[in-house]
Parts: sequence; C-alpha cells; structure tokens
Amino acid sequence: MLVETRVGDLPVTLTGRDGGLEPAGLFDRFGLARTGMVLVGRDDGRVRSVSPAAREIVGCGEADYVGRRWSEIVHPVHADGAVGADGIAADLAGSGDTPQIVRIARPDGTAVQALLSTVEVTVDGDRCLLARFEDVSELASTHRQLRLVLGHTPFSIFRIDHDGQVPLSGGSDSAEPAVALHQEARSAVRAAFHDQPTVLALVRRAMHGEQAHQVVKSGGRWYDLHLVPVPEAEGGPASVAGIVSDVTAHERATAELVRRTACDTALADLAQQALRIADEDTLWDVGVRTLTQQLGADLVTVRHDADIDADTDTDADADGAVDVRPVDAEAADMAVPVTHAGRRIGTVLVRRRTNPLTPDNEAFVRSVAAILGAAAMRIRMEDGARYLSLHDPLTGLPNRAALLDHLGRSLRRAAHDGRHTGVLFIDLDGFKAINDTLGHKCGDELLRVVASRLRDAVRPGDVVGRLAGDEFAVLCDDIGDLDELRAIGERVIATALTPPIELIRPVGVSGSVGLARSGADLTDAEDLLNAADMAMYEAKRRGPGHVFAYDDRIRAALATRLRDSTDLRRALGAGELTLCFEPVVSQSGVIVAAEAVPYWAHPTRGLLGPDDLYPIAFNAGLTVAVDRWLVDSVAAVLPTAAPRQQPDRQEELTRRELWLRISERGLSDTSLRRTIISRAACLSGVGGIQASLGILVPDTLSVPGDRTLDTITAELSGAGMAVWVDLSEIRPLRSTTRDTIPPGIDGVRLGSQNIHGAEHDAMAEAVIAGLVRFSHLLHLGVAARGVDTLLQLAAVRGAGCDLMQGVAVGKALPEPPWSGSARTTGCGPRTEASTGNSP
Repeated sequence: MLVETRVGDLPVTLTGRDGGLEPAGLFDRFGLARTGMVLVGRDDGRVRSVSPAAREIVGCGEADYVGRRWSEIVHPVHADGAVGADGIAADLAGSGDTPQIVRIARPDGTAVQALLSTVEVTVDGDRCLLARFEDVSELASTHRQLRLVLGHTPFSIFRIDHDGQVPLSGGSDSAEPAVALHQEARSAVRAAFHDQPTVLALVRRAMHGEQAHQVVKSGGRWYDLHLVPVPEAEGGPASVAGIVSDVTAHERATAELVRRTACDTALADLAQQALRIADEDTLWDVGVRTLTQQLGADLVTVRHDADIDADTDTDADADGAVDVRPVDAEAADMAVPVTHAGRRIGTVLVRRRTNPLTPDNEAFVRSVAAILGAAAMRIRMEDGARYLSLHDPLTGLPNRAALLDHLGRSLRRAAHDGRHTGVLFIDLDGFKAINDTLGHKCGDELLRVVASRLRDAVRPGDVVGRLAGDEFAVLCDDIGDLDELRAIGERVIATALTPPIELIRPVGVSGSVGLARSGADLTDAEDLLNAADMAMYEAKRRGPGHVFAYDDRIRAALATRLRDSTDLRRALGAGELTLCFEPVVSQSGVIVAAEAVPYWAHPTRGLLGPDDLYPIAFNAGLTVAVDRWLVDSVAAVLPTAAPRQQPDRQEELTRRELWLRISERGLSDTSLRRTIISRAACLSGVGGIQASLGILVPDTLSVPGDRTLDTITAELSGAGMAVWVDLSEIRPLRSTTRDTIPPGIDGVRLGSQNIHGAEHDAMAEAVIAGLVRFSHLLHLGVAARGVDTLLQLAAVRGAGCDLMQGVAVGKALPEPPWSGSARTTGCGPRTEASTGNSP
C-alpha cells in the first residue's frame, strides 16, 4: 500500500506491510521514534491502522483499536485540565499545525495524555486523516502540579503578544485582571480592559520596551500589576509578560493605617492647639473643624453649656468654611457629652448621611470630646483666675491692678486724641465705726451697696473700681474740664453716698471725693491716681461729704513730700538724726519716765520733731528703718548715762521707764522685736538705776478677731517691758474696750487730739475724765501726751491722768532727764512753758 501526503512543506511516502504502517524514512528525518500514528477514515471516523509506536504508547494490539470510532478513543483536555465528555471529532482533532492535548483511552480502562496533531492523506484514492501523537503524561502531570501551585498563590501570570492577544495565562483566578485575560484569551487586550484605561496605558508602555508597575483598582479591589517587555528571538516583534496579585487586603490595611495616622495626627494637633487657645469660642470652632475634616461629616456641632438650649449646628463646606444652622439633636448619628472631672461642659453632635459612623469614628469623636472638655475647663479656670486677679471678690468691681491698666490705656488714648482723663478717688467717712459696731457682715453689705450705687451714679462707659478697704475710684474718659469732673463727683456724693443704707438698721454713710485730671504733669496712671488720693485727703480735712480737686497747692505739697522722703532716706544713711528724751512726770511732778524720740535737722525746714518726722517716714516707707535707728541709738547712749541722786525722793528716782514708740510695721517685724528684747535685757540696772523699757504700740494693731496684738504684747511683757497703747484720733474709745486690750497691757496714752480743748471746754474735760475712769476700772494707767500749756496740764491732772508729757512738763533733752550729765539745752524748740517739771 502506498500513501502520499505532505507534512508542512515536506513530501512523505508511507508504505504498508503486514497490515501495519511503516513510515519510510519518516522517523529518521523528524526524530519521531516515539511518535505514534493512527490512520482514521475521513468519512466514517473509524480507525484503519495503528503504528507500532502507537500500540506501544497505549499498551494494546492493533485489533483493540481498528474498526472503532476515533471519537470513542480520544477525548479533548480543556485548558483547566478537564476532559471532554463526548470525545473528539475526527475532523477537528488537532487538525493543521496546531497540536492539542488529548486523552487516549486504553482497553484496560486507563488513559494516557498525548499531544495530538493530524494531517489529511489520500490512501488508495480515499481521503483519510493521519493522527500523530506523543505521550506527554509526565509533562501533563508537571503542568497540573504547576497549575496547582499557581492556582493557590495570590499571583496570576499571563503573556500578551504583539497583536494584543493573550495566548497564555495562568495562576490564581482570584485576581480580576487575570480572570478577564483568561476569559478573553482569544480577544485583544483592548477588548478585555476597555473600561480600565490605566491598565491599557501600562500595556502600551510595556509594548514600547518600558517596564511598568502600578497598583490599580477594579471592581472595588486593588491589584498590583507588573508588566515586563519580552523581546522575541531573531528580532521578532516583542511581547509582554505580566504578573498580577490581589493586594486589596494590603491596600485596605494601608488606607486604614493612613486614616488612623491622620486621626492620631489630628488629635495631637488638636491637643497642641487646645493648650494655646485662650478663648472658649475659638476652642469650639477648632473642634468642629477637626471633626468635620476627619469624619467627612455633613453636620457637626459642639454646644457648650452656656448655650445648651440654642440649637445651632456647624457644617463645613468644600472650602472649609463653617456655617451655623439649626439641627435637631435627636436626629444626629452620634451625641457625645463633653465632660471634665464628672462635670458636663457641652455636647458634640455628628451627622453623616453617606455611610454610618464606624466604631473607630465614634472613638475619634469621644477623644475629641475629651480634649475639648479638658481644654474648656482649663480656659474657664484661667478666666476665673484672671477675673479674680483683676476684680474685687466682694463687689465684683475691677481692683487696683485692673483699674491702673484701664487708666494707662485711657491716658494713651487721651494723649493721642488730645483729650483728658479724669479720676475720682472716693473714701467713705466713718466706715470703720460702722464695721466695728455692726460687724463685718454688715460692713461687707454696705460696700456692696455703695459699689452698686457708684455704678449707677457715673456716666455710661466710666469704670468704677475698688482700691482697698473703703476706698473706691472712678475712671472717666474724655473729660472736658474740672467742672465736668466735679459735677460727676457731686453726683456721686448726692446719689451714692448720702441716702441711708438698710442694714440691721438704716445707716447713714458719707464720703470724701478727690478729683484729678490728666495734664502735662499728670501723664502716668499711678501719678494721676495718687493726685486724686491727695485731693481726697484735702476733702476729708474739710469735713464729710466734700469734693476737692487736685491743684497747685496740693501739687506743691506732693513735691514737698517727695523731697522730704528723699532727704530722710539720705539723712538715715548719713547718720543725721538726733536722739532726744522727752520727760514724763507723775501727778506729783516727779520724772518717772522718758520717751526716746528722733529729731532731724531738715535742710530747709529746720529742726523737725517726731510729730513731723514720723509722717514723712510713713509716706517714704521708712518707718521700720526709723524704728531700728531708734532702738540702736538708745542702746548706744544709755550705758554712758550716770544717775543723778535726789535724796529727798530716792524711792521714786530708783525706778524709771524708757519709752520707745514703735510703728505697726516695726512691731510686725519679727527680727526687730527680737532686737528690742535683747536691748531690754541690757538696760536693767544701768548706772545703779532700776530702768526698764516701755514700748508704745499703735492702737491700729488692735483689730477684733486678730490676735497679732496679743502675740506682740505677750512677747514684750514676758521680757519684762511695759506695754502702752498709743491712742490715735480715729478710734479713741474702741481701743480701750476689754475685747481689744489684751492681758499684759500696762496703760493707754492719750494724744494731743484727745486733750485738745480740755483747758476751756467742760465737755472735752468730761470726756477725758470718762476715759481715765474707764481705764482705771480696767486697771490701766493713763498718760497724756502733747500737754503744751500750763492750763492743759492743770486740766489733765484734774481729770485724773497718771502721767503727763509735753512742753508744759519739760523740754526734750539730748540725754535721759535722770542722768547726772543731762544738759539743760533742749533738743526741741524753746517755749514759755518749758520752765520746769511742774507748773
């Protein structure tokens, strides 16, 4: 049998022998020793002949296949490895140059996988198909294993040829691009990815020889796509190899990390801003913007408790602007209370229409609310502390610091605009008596009422402040002249200070008002306030209810006070003060004590005694310095004093007291008190005289409820010193009550203001007699100071005073009057009455 055909462009001749096919020279020319051949009829599809190699591959004899239908023996294997159920048609089985993987059934029920191709031949004039196949079972097994591995990895591999076709793809089907490529294996890439311009752009870049890589999103998932150009052999057109993996989990985790990082950063930024923000409204605005930007919310509102009933909501548009509009709190997706330390401060309301808030969103809102709560409480505490530092807690008025700040700014505006600023300095008359008589509670209520009245009495825009105690001030902007300022002061007197105030009972109150207006010599806030203060003292000297303006005379007095303060400070440093001793006599005229006092030879005013020197020291803040000088000077001079004997009165002369007047500030100085006590121990028995210190304490130390005077008295009297209370003109009776005179007090000393008029006024003499009698009942001695005339000496002696001191008694001497070396030339000015120790 002769068979002629062509395999490609090669002519092939087949000869038949023993019923089988022997390809003449075919195996030698193509190396197909392991290639099986089967001749199948074209029309009936039945097997006509089987080559030996084919029989060896399938493990059967020729009779097992000859005569059978080819479609019963061979079944196609699909790309996914599945075998076709209906076999393979003879005219389609690997026809042409394209081989096909098939499954050839064996008689024993097994099968072999083969690579099958067919060619059409003519056998004795009949058209047949010559089927060629090779055993590829091992390759198929390896392929299956490779596909199994690829199918269980997150990668898909594919190849795109130069025509944009996908002849090869494999790997995991979970990657959407790979699935599309597999489904469109016979289509162009452009058709498979017509809705993915990013993928198409990457393919074009790879086709032009550039490696391309990008994470693309498709169908709600993310894919990592790598494309690498693959040049063909011998300069043929290039193709593209690609690998794609599903990175959705990674991208979502990255996006979540970015979101969390953004939220954490936003919280950190908010916390930093919250530390710097000093205004609560600004804090709420920053909180709203943070929530709106991070949550993508449609509506956000932060309502603080000051306007918790005001339904306002804040909505940030695309430009970041914030609109305030009504919102129904119950319709909000989330409402979080803003609290701090268990106290509710406000509420955060969030609404988002697009998608519900996640637990992370809710946690973010709560974190923002916590930051806002802590910051709002800090701002309120700072505002409260700032308010308390600038306002009087009793009346709510600005205090001195706040008033000076207002005054400074007003003066700067006035200087810029060519205008003037006025100040009223107000001091209540008799307030201490009301406070002591009716109690501090009533005193506080009186101050609150006066403060309210002052606010009503002044012009709108004027600032009323409380300076200290019963002192108030009013700042008046844009004052034309002093007459305008005086009119305001008189209105204050008439409406705020004159009408009675209902306390436990109706109480009449009055005040003194000092005026000062800014000008060329009054441009500083402190100076202007001090000028009004000085004018107030002048008004007070004229009597209750007076208004007085700062003028040239007061200005001159102020200049004198400043000059005197400077001179006194210099004199203390230069040792220019002189120590003198004023004698104190008993009823019988015997000197029983002396007061050590400072004298100062003023450079322009002459010799100044204690009545002139002490006010200067007080105004200059030098009272403690003068007290120390006095104590040190007494200690230095006394050891040199020798006694002068008077045999007829030896008993009285052997006991003396040396009095030192110490200021309130000096007695409050612990170190000075220790110095006084140590000096007192050194004075005992000086020159054979039994001498001791007597300390004159001001009655201003005697305050109900304050035990300072008790402590000081106990220290001094415990050290063996006599303690006398020096009565001032402002409260002579109060200081002689049992409640304010502690144990250890030896007596009280009346001042010149107490005995004034006693020599010719029966009423004044009766008052002195009453004071003396009252003090004696308390077992207190009574001394009278300022007895400058013989008539006054007779009056106080007749009223029962125990001790007398003044010009009528004896002039001040440079040494103690009981000293043997005492000179008769006095320290103070000479008068007609300075003629002896007794009238």
